Amino acid sequence: MTLALRELSHLLLNYRRTWRGSLVSTIAVPVVTLAAMAYGMSPLLDGGAAPALGNHGYLAFVGPGLLAATAMQIGVIEATYPVYGGATWHRHYYAVANTPLRPSDIFGGQLLFIAFRLSVSSGAFLLALLAFGTVRSWWASAVLPAAVLTGMAFAAPVAAYTVTLRKDAPIGLLTRFVVLPLFLFSGTFYPLDRLPGPLPQLAGASPLHQGVALCRELAGGSPEWGHVAAHTGYLAVLVVAGLLVGRRTFRRRLYL
Repeated sequence: MTLALRELSHLLLNYRRTWRGSLVSTIAVPVVTLAAMAYGMSPLLDGGAAPALGNHGYLAFVGPGLLAATAMQIGVIEATYPVYGGATWHRHYYAVANTPLRPSDIFGGQLLFIAFRLSVSSGAFLLALLAFGTVRSWWASAVLPAAVLTGMAFAAPVAAYTVTLRKDAPIGLLTRFVVLPLFLFSGTFYPLDRLPGPLPQLAGASPLHQGVALCRELAGGSPEWGHVAAHTGYLAVLVVAGLLVGRRTFRRRLYL
């Protein structure tokens, strides 16, 4: 862990020069998105859809879901091109691997940096939710780690996969055919029972829906602990699996 912190310090040092470029995605996008939902969609939907949304209003329904979906997107973005660049483009992973740091330390430092990015971005989104009055319970403090866990449940397996790539074309396919469908069909914008046929069961088993349901459960102020434990356990298993696989794929790639 100590050596992984060295890789984290290197990534944070680089981030000091580029953090201003992330302000739009970190702050502006959540505020604009929630404003659009609050002043555009919610007045149109609250009247007829309130019973299906638990009588809390559309903004209270969609806000925590968007937080989880945004965490997924950030986790995937930070685990694809930065990892691919470290192994293929600028190849700084190979330079670091010739120091006392092992491939597992490089992988661990990269994941710690992704967790940092998720914490900052999810924290900004949560503040926007509070500003719009979407979250009124003190359980809101638990929504932040839930969002970070959701992002890491994607980041760890995706980083473990990305380091094996020799070309970047699969990253685009991952975004189009995995991330985008999950964003649209995992219950972020509407209850799953609105989907036809077996799709509610398939969507309910997706990692993003587990994160959406976890954030929504905690943001609602009266969580059912059985549901919270199940969602948390599901996401934690993905993180652990990603860690175990990533240690092998990073070692195999960097020691070739």
